[in-house]
Amino acid sequence: MVAVKSKKKKQLYLILLICLELIVISYFSFSFLSLLNPPNECNSCNVLIITMDSLRADHVGSYGYSRNTTPNIDKLAEKGVLFQNFIASGPLTFISLPSLMSSKYPVLTKANVSFEKDEDTHLFYLNESHVTLADQLTGRNYKTAAFTVTGWTKYTNMDKGFQLKNNLLDKGPYEDVIAREEAISFINDSMDDKFFVWVHFQSPHTPYTPLYQYNETFYKDNNYRKYGLIDIPNNKLPHFLVNNEPGGYYTVDADYFVSQYDGEIRFIDNEIGKIIEFLENHDLMKNTIIAISSDHGESFAEHGLYFQHEYLYDDQLKIPLVLYNPKFPSQKKIAKQVQGVDLYPTIMEFLNLPYKKEELDGKSFNNLIAQKPYEERIAYSESIDYNSFSLRTNDWKYIFNSNGSQEIYDLVKDPEEEENLLIRKKDAMNLLDNKFRREIKRYMN
Repeated sequence: MVAVKSKKKKQLYLILLICLELIVISYFSFSFLSLLNPPNECNSCNVLIITMDSLRADHVGSYGYSRNTTPNIDKLAEKGVLFQNFIASGPLTFISLPSLMSSKYPVLTKANVSFEKDEDTHLFYLNESHVTLADQLTGRNYKTAAFTVTGWTKYTNMDKGFQLKNNLLDKGPYEDVIAREEAISFINDSMDDKFFVWVHFQSPHTPYTPLYQYNETFYKDNNYRKYGLIDIPNNKLPHFLVNNEPGGYYTVDADYFVSQYDGEIRFIDNEIGKIIEFLENHDLMKNTIIAISSDHGESFAEHGLYFQHEYLYDDQLKIPLVLYNPKFPSQKKIAKQVQGVDLYPTIMEFLNLPYKKEELDGKSFNNLIAQKPYEERIAYSESIDYNSFSLRTNDWKYIFNSNGSQEIYDLVKDPEEEENLLIRKKDAMNLLDNKFRREIKRYMN
């Protein structure tokens, strides 16, 4: 009897030992696989990128805006990740969107062979040799399509690599609606395949003329008197305002134009909501990565620029990025700075697809989302004449202007960038750390 009990006890110890070994093996196997596979991996996912023209981050509800401009974007942000400091490569569409799609900085950067200059338009466009995000996914059996409402597509080759390229500019007041309808139709026809769709909406670009359903949404509401009446010098009038009187000023109700701008945002948010509703109704949210962003922001009166975008201040460079991945935790906000050029490599890592990192200027921020070690980088942006550039961290902004003047701003104490420290403090350059100063010298040379 004692021998039987002893035998059973040995068998029990043996079973426990085997179970323990299996647990240890499983743990280390999982750890090893996690090293091989990136976090947030969704290698069978579709990709949807939606961009809006001229959307400032601070006019999006989930970024703290007081008006209810973006209820659908805000709902998606609750299910994904919101980046509080996402920096465009430039304040104009023909600079920022080619960079977004190619992960290459604009043309001022030295030895940048991804852009060529068109001798007729004097614009720089993506050459055929550079591999864009669309090239990557088209080459991996994705069905790809770009539905863009902008005149810059054909001049910059920003839709390079897409199988279907549909520019819907000048299709009338409902061109953004048509873009949304065609995008949904393409997704509907592609549900049995993996797809990559890019939609670029023209609104809320000037002249701020929302459809009639939205032109009174924010007109004379409780937020109406932020800017008041402003006098715009005639030589600084935006293209949609005309004053036939020579010299002098043109007085406008700035809050009216901002209310119409916000009305256009609400209109596009509604179109985005319809795309998301389609994905939900067809059970596609479980395997679709979604990025919602902009090409650049907009200045309403800041820095002497009225209802335009061509300077290197944050009202024109700081844009929203809401990123949804079915593998993500929900309601996550990230304050560390990332850049437009970083989106392409990040999506490639989400999909667990190989790519040549050394050929891109961007760096994946996947580890940042996964709370793994991540080195925050200095953001580079470039302006209209290709001779002005800025370098930015969350603490500091440096601007070099084409006339040779320079600006430094303490973004912590002066987020509106109102006090150029170089005017008051000639040695303000010493406030920047060594890494920042090295970057300045690199771009200056």
